[in-house]
Amino acid sequence: DVCSSDLDKRAVILRALELKAGMTLWDIGAGSGSVSIDAFKGWRVKSFMFEKNQTRCEIIERNLTTHNVMFAKLYPYDGASVLDDEYQSPDRIFVGGGGVEIAKNLPTLVQKLKEDGILVAVYVSLEHLGVALASLGGAGICCEVKSISMSAHKEPLKIGEPERTMYLIKVKK
Repeated sequence: DVCSSDLDKRAVILRALELKAGMTLWDIGAGSGSVSIDAFKGWRVKSFMFEKNQTRCEIIERNLTTHNVMFAKLYPYDGASVLDDEYQSPDRIFVGGGGVEIAKNLPTLVQKLKEDGILVAVYVSLEHLGVALASLGGAGICCEVKSISMSAHKEPLKIGEPERTMYLIKVKK
């Protein structure tokens, strides 16, 4: 069962990606595959999903089948493998995981984007956010950063329960 705040956060991510029909998306640290699945459902985006955790890869495979997603390819590789020249240049890149190594290499990912491409990366760790911003700044790449926080209000007391803040970085090539 998906929490409504997860759907809200995913909607913010998808909006930031500015998707259009037929685009190619790299989903790095794909987790459950939810961003790629929703990108396919909404825009028929072709996704290349990278996930290093084998259990999560199995979950992604099940989710792709359950949601009848076509045009998606899962690569059960470490996130750093996307830095190779093996894959075609994407229109969009979403970084939802990959840890500090991917955060250090965001400039390389930006270079791999097609002209007018967009990279969106999300972090909940201030340490990884700091590394990501330092790597982009060190490469002279301008970015937009948003802090996204949500609270859930549960019955019967209707007291807000804050969730982890998510930091969203957006780069337009």
